[in-house]
Amino acid sequence: MAENERLDVLKNRRWLRLMRFIASNPQEAEITRRLTEAMYRTLRSVGKQIPLEALLKAAAESDPGLSRSVADCRHDFAEMIERVAAEPAIDATSTICERYVDGRVRRNRHVSRSEVQDQPR
Repeated sequence: MAENERLDVLKNRRWLRLMRFIASNPQEAEITRRLTEAMYRTLRSVGKQIPLEALLKAAAESDPGLSRSVADCRHDFAEMIERVAAEPAIDATSTICERYVDGRVRRNRHVSRSEVQDQPR
């Protein structure tokens, strides 16, 4: 069974490895490649745990059943979709999916280098 993906990057080995890598000051192109890979793997894993595509579609369509679907999932990624859908879009052209990924990236930025370096390897 796959490990549950969670938003707390300090409890997620995939993101801890990535943050340690970034802290080592690699080239920007390699950061982008590894970040993209980590995001893809995370979203693929989440998609196996919750109906990610259906939740994103419901959020984009302002489906009144979104809150119930999110509650049924009891998963922090589902809750994040609901929170992102409720926020006003800064850029009127951004999709729910883009805002969701941006929210994930913003959450990862809040972790300082010292917190990453203090984690066991």
